[in-house]
Amino acid sequence: ELYEHYEFTVHAYEDSTLIGDFMISGMGLSWDYRFKSGNNIAFVTSTTHDGNLGGLAGADGICQARADAAGLNGTYVAWLSTSTVDARDRLGTARGWMRPDGLPFTDAIDDLVVGMIYYPLRLDEFGNQVSSTASIFTGTLADGTADDNAICLDWTSTSGNATGGRGSG
Repeated sequence: ELYEHYEFTVHAYEDSTLIGDFMISGMGLSWDYRFKSGNNIAFVTSTTHDGNLGGLAGADGICQARADAAGLNGTYVAWLSTSTVDARDRLGTARGWMRPDGLPFTDAIDDLVVGMIYYPLRLDEFGNQVSSTASIFTGTLADGTADDNAICLDWTSTSGNATGGRGSG
């Protein structure tokens, strides 16, 4: 069979400001999406921690340190909820999320919390695959709100209940 190769770049604008672009290329029905620039990077930390992260500020510090170690520019915050803050509210109106390998993760927080994910977030800050047996704890329900039974005293204690999971896909 004869297939034509297609390649084009999509530019994303918000209020006449370029907020990012990504390239789509493919042959036949197979496509590859890779963000090129101007997007937020999401990752799972390569380091492990107990529930005492030093609160949200400590957790944000860990995320920022991991991003810095990987040479990722920008300001990073943890996807964590507390008894007074939902994870979904910590990221404001940010959008255009990609993984460290350049593949799109999700567009907006509203998309994320309803499961609109392009490629699962299974990479650490260096772009390495996270173990399929790793459990991720965020104290956050699927809708981005707090799971008040799993927040380790607002991330300042190692005692209490935990709810975790493994991604699929």
